[in-house]
Amino acid sequence: MAAARPWVRWRPYAISPDGAAFAAALPNGRVQVLETKDGSERFTVTATEEQSVCVMFSPDDSTLLTGAGFQRPDYPPLGRA
Repeated sequence: MAAARPWVRWRPYAISPDGAAFAAALPNGRVQVLETKDGSERFTVTATEEQSVCVMFSPDDSTLLTGAGFQRPDYPPLGRA
């Protein structure tokens, strides 16, 4: 049985500095932002074509940052030669 890929076992998330919002990276490059008060959705956006590997709010809560990785199909998996 093949080992699960790392992004299947964890999901990047962030809580805004003011504590009012929660952002989580979802499959297919989507990021969803929820209100922490009641769990209602603020918005969902497709941030990248790849899986987002990090999510972060700016210190003033005005910007949501995401980062994604790309691995060429002909390269070996990370950590394996």
